[in-house]
Amino acid sequence: SASNELTQPASVSVTSGQAATITCSGDELSKYYADWFQQQHPGQSPVLVILYDDNKRPSGSRRDFL
Repeated sequence: SASNELTQPASVSVTSGQAATITCSGDELSKYYADWFQQQHPGQSPVLVILYDDNKRPSGSRRDFL
């Protein structure tokens, strides 16, 4: 049976000022919308940073998310 499970790295380390690449993979990923959210600290609400459609950023979001 198909699973909607996604896989991401537990952490990504980069030098300050450098770009970080966070991957996301899953067998069924191409069949679903997968927006990206940022949660800066445990207990804080996640914030939408990237829309699935053409990797567009929501208006008003930070420009350092591509």
